[in-house]
Amino acid sequence: MVDRRPPRGTRRLWSWARRATVPVVCVVTVVALGRTGALVDAEIINVKVTRSIDATSIAAKHDVRVTMQNAGTAAESSFFLAFPAVDAVGDVVVTRGDEASPKPLTVNPVEAAEGPRASDAVTAASAAGASLYRVSLPDGLGAGATEAVRVRYNIGDSLTPVPATLRQGESQYVRWSGAARWMSPYATRKIVTTVTVSPSGLTSMPTEPSPVSVSGPKVTAGPYVDVPAYGGGSFPPLRLRFLLNQPMVVADRFVKTITVSHTGPTHVREAYWLSNAAATHEGPWSRLDYARSPGATSPTALHSTWLRLPSAASDVQYRDLIGNVTSSRLRLPRAATSSSTGGRPLMLTLRYPMVGGWKDHFWVDYTLPMSAIVRTSPTDPSRHSLELLAYGSSWATELPVRDMELRVALPALASVLAVSGPTGGGGGGAGWAISQDNTPGTLSPGGRPTLVFRATHVASGSASTVVPGASPTDKVVIHYFYGLGGLLAAPAAVAAALVTALTALLVARRTHLSLTPPSAGEMALTSMTNNTLVTARKAAGELAAVLLGIDDHVSRGASTLSRDWPSAAVAEVAALDADARRHEAELVELSAQLAVAASGGRKAPRQTRDAVSDMKGLSASSGAVAAARVASARIDGVVRKCAAKREALARAAARRQGVDVGEVDPTAFAEECRDVVFPIVDGLTGAIDTAVRDMLDC
Repeated sequence: MVDRRPPRGTRRLWSWARRATVPVVCVVTVVALGRTGALVDAEIINVKVTRSIDATSIAAKHDVRVTMQNAGTAAESSFFLAFPAVDAVGDVVVTRGDEASPKPLTVNPVEAAEGPRASDAVTAASAAGASLYRVSLPDGLGAGATEAVRVRYNIGDSLTPVPATLRQGESQYVRWSGAARWMSPYATRKIVTTVTVSPSGLTSMPTEPSPVSVSGPKVTAGPYVDVPAYGGGSFPPLRLRFLLNQPMVVADRFVKTITVSHTGPTHVREAYWLSNAAATHEGPWSRLDYARSPGATSPTALHSTWLRLPSAASDVQYRDLIGNVTSSRLRLPRAATSSSTGGRPLMLTLRYPMVGGWKDHFWVDYTLPMSAIVRTSPTDPSRHSLELLAYGSSWATELPVRDMELRVALPALASVLAVSGPTGGGGGGAGWAISQDNTPGTLSPGGRPTLVFRATHVASGSASTVVPGASPTDKVVIHYFYGLGGLLAAPAAVAAALVTALTALLVARRTHLSLTPPSAGEMALTSMTNNTLVTARKAAGELAAVLLGIDDHVSRGASTLSRDWPSAAVAEVAALDADARRHEAELVELSAQLAVAASGGRKAPRQTRDAVSDMKGLSASSGAVAAARVASARIDGVVRKCAAKREALARAAARRQGVDVGEVDPTAFAEECRDVVFPIVDGLTGAIDTAVRDMLDC
């Protein structure tokens, strides 16, 4: 029987998160005065605002219920929403209708160029330090009619650790600061804000903005009466300080790339740049104390997490830059239930827990069958539609994302017909920015047409915001044309390339451009060139193997920063370095012999002249001489690339020894290897392999 429960550490994290949730409730009565600064002459009869703070997140959720009445003489098709410009507002979703079947409404930023009324509204909002958005009402709102709408959004970075740094074993306190009065472009009759926290968590009794009362776990601010539009330019904050011994994980960046294929599975990559926004750890840290009692000694550290991949996911691969995951486990697909979204749980246990202020970057690759996300028109096999969730990361819980990017790479030669993005407000309340790019690929003539969706301050993961009872507002739908020509393009390109290569080879082997037989000098030089290249290729292969050994030692040193580098490894690196230099000298000598032979033995050292003495007095054609010079240059190129790789690895090895003696910071060394050494070495490795393979093609 398969155990489908999350790891013990993750279960404990969920339990703490449920206990530490802090709801905030505001009841507001608002009335709009005149038509100044608004698209709708409306009397907002009642507004109920519900805010909740997730203990594992730095974002706060807002749920606003508004009942409005059109006090004008004509029907209106939209109304205004305002948010403080300094807040990181995201995931704005506005719906109308009852709870069972809500209808999502379109939210767009207001532009001053739309007309005089819009210009006046934008001017008033800017003066109040607010960002203004228009909500469209497709059915309109008649004169004297009432309408109930629901506004939901997130505000990121709402929690601030106080103090900002902690030592191991200390408890974390955070401060939540939010406006006691909801910002509105309309005059407000009455505002009451209620904040509920854990009875033992609140550490101070707030008294401002007056009146404020505290009753057990509830803090009530207000009532505030006759508040003018935009609060009259004043929005005093309500500050609460409470205990929160939890990690606050946030994705500084999240990129999801989907590469669609009609001839194989669809490849998906989810790349995460995570940071723990909890109080920054300072001072020493004991692994022994942490192993004895993780919750008591490092309560704000993230030590394990898990992702829930789609049920159809296969060929799952996990990669990161520093090897921080000590174990992972992919379980069988979980059936969707009322309390679970289903999927394949991927458990990740961290070798080094992410304490406050630490960051990590990793990515997960997997494949999906094309039928999981692509539908083909039953009447036209060349027309297809792709549907997926814009917020759809595989993070098992809701994850705040500061910068999100969704990339959908369609097959080469596909034509985009229509694109439908999320209908909610998207990141920042201003919607999703949609652009088109091109992704180069193997056997993809002209590259793959790629649609890029970008947003800021969104909540991603399995618990992301979706309107219940209605079509999800966070879906992306792409309609495109991809016919038989596109399917046959790649096979046709391969076949054409093979036919061209074979034809050229046959022509070259049967073509002799010389009208006279080759001379003895030309034959001798050609033979020497071929024999030298064979010897050089063997020496270059041995040199590449030696460099691979040094690379292996440096890679191990970069992943074992917590232990001293064995002295045997240091000696082995020194021996391999000396062996590599010997092979480089051998290749340099072979290159010099070819260069001297091509020049007829002039201006050559004595030992090199002796090596080509049997060619004295013989003349060779310009073609043989050119081939010898090209071969010499290729050998020199291999030597230069190998020397550059050896020097980079030698510097990294020296830096690793500095880590053991305390001269080099381990984190700086790991970042240097990740960002500088390994990219250089990987690039040179491919260049060396290509140069060695091509050495005989002179």
